[in-house]
Amino acid sequence: TTTQVRCAYDSVIETCVVDLGSVCWSSSDTVRALFPSHLFLLYFVFSVVVRKKPLQLTFDMKRLVSSRSGSGAGASSSSASASAGKKGTTLSMYDVPPTEEIKLDEFESFALDRLRVLKELSAVRVRGISKADTDARIREVTNKYLPLLTQEDLRKDNISHHVLRLAYCRQDREWFVHQEADLLKYRLAIEGVGSFLRHNSLEHTPVQVSADEFQTYRSELQACFPRNLDSLLFTHSNYYKVPFTEVLQLVEQRRVFLRDGYAFVFRRDLINWVLSRFRDHLTQKLETTARALPQIQSDRRVAVLLENLAKQAHVSDSAYSSESLAGAVTPSQLDHLAETSFPPCMQNLHKNLRHSHHLRHQGRMQYGLFLKAIGLSLEDALQFWRSEFLRKHDIDSKRFDQEYAYTIKHNYGTVGKRTSYSPYGCYKIITGMPVTGTQDHHGCPFRTFDKAHLDAMLLENRIPGEKRKDIQEKVQGQHYQVACRVFYEAKHNLSKPLDMSITHPNSYYDQSRAHYAEKEGAEPPLEKRQQVERSASERDTSSSTSASSSSSASSSTSSPSPASSTSSSSEPTETHVCQS
Repeated sequence: TTTQVRCAYDSVIETCVVDLGSVCWSSSDTVRALFPSHLFLLYFVFSVVVRKKPLQLTFDMKRLVSSRSGSGAGASSSSASASAGKKGTTLSMYDVPPTEEIKLDEFESFALDRLRVLKELSAVRVRGISKADTDARIREVTNKYLPLLTQEDLRKDNISHHVLRLAYCRQDREWFVHQEADLLKYRLAIEGVGSFLRHNSLEHTPVQVSADEFQTYRSELQACFPRNLDSLLFTHSNYYKVPFTEVLQLVEQRRVFLRDGYAFVFRRDLINWVLSRFRDHLTQKLETTARALPQIQSDRRVAVLLENLAKQAHVSDSAYSSESLAGAVTPSQLDHLAETSFPPCMQNLHKNLRHSHHLRHQGRMQYGLFLKAIGLSLEDALQFWRSEFLRKHDIDSKRFDQEYAYTIKHNYGTVGKRTSYSPYGCYKIITGMPVTGTQDHHGCPFRTFDKAHLDAMLLENRIPGEKRKDIQEKVQGQHYQVACRVFYEAKHNLSKPLDMSITHPNSYYDQSRAHYAEKEGAEPPLEKRQQVERSASERDTSSSTSASSSSSASSSTSSPSPASSTSSSSEPTETHVCQS
């Protein structure tokens, strides 16, 4: 029932599998198979008339090299059987919302199952495990909660997506878009990009590179051709042109050739373009959903469900927006805290602020909101920023009040629309706010620093050699939050791995302060130093007061009256209380 035939695939000889017993059609890309007509007719008659099942073809693009060497039969056969049960593409851009009546228990249970998958996608990114383990974990959770095998599965997938749209259209949008894009990326790696493009009317948007263009830029395209692929795939039919702004990740990784505003993208890398389009599309849909939400929330039952779903995703940035810590930190403590407990992103901002006495807007927002969340009051914040900025020769007090003071007050919610803003989380710091110049110091150092600058920062923080190598490897693999966790472990000399993920600069700071507080029952260095300073100040005050009292007593010609005795004894106590 299974045999191998040869077919032409974009001028490249491929091996495909004809499985007459299968009930699926699986194709990773557009395939033009040219069969001899009599062979095709025999297969058709045998499949449809005799076995009463349609002819099925399963193309395994990943087996090109092995199949040409004669070892692809078994692998292709297993690929065919593994894809049984799917019919065409099961993925979409979620353009069509469900119009049927949905029970409330389905409304909630479908959304919770999808939320479990998205939360797991978010968690595995910061665990630092191997790609194989990551794929295995994602496969396990998606097969359990969001399979795509039956029509009922597809219905659940569509409903659950739109329910979570309602839950996250007003808050944590970036987190939701990012996790949905990751889910689509995982599924595309299984089902292929080509079928997704055709099914969602996106097939003709990328422009195929002509043979003449391919020959003109052959050397440039060869330079960025993936080294691990067969050279037979290096043909014009495997390259497409898309606007370079839609594949910025590929541009950053130097994996595309740029010409006249277009990026020449290899077929396999089209997934990056698809994900970019999907993110833009979903962001626009969330805007539309947000406008319609008040009408949907008129049903109190639905409103409560959506509110509960929104709370279950992850630790929101708003968790660090409490005003109860105001005054817990003063400007004089920041240098010491930056050295011991600030995460690298905030440490870098503090260092550059002290050095140049200025930060650009994005840097001020990122650092200012962080300082607010750790307990720097509005008055202290104005004092801190003013003292730094006035050291710059072209900024005086009047200019500071006009250009900078309002933004600080606005972040604290005392002016404007009086909204108290939350500090930025790791996701926003890493993926948003691009660094555009040498004067920009915001963002995540593990993402924005080159190898030399990153190594210098690690040496400055006295990170051991093995840990530095480990961090560099994590950064090379774009696991920036995992690198930050390794940095924390080395910085705090932990004997075992940290049992939490670094997802927010303020969680890093809180964990660091708790570490020093719990270490062998000792107080954190900052609090210990403050206590020593207070004790020394109290001793100085007491000794000076006692000397003054002794001098007064010795100069008296008679024993002191009760009134004078009371006065002299109460004065040191009064001073002691005030000093404390």
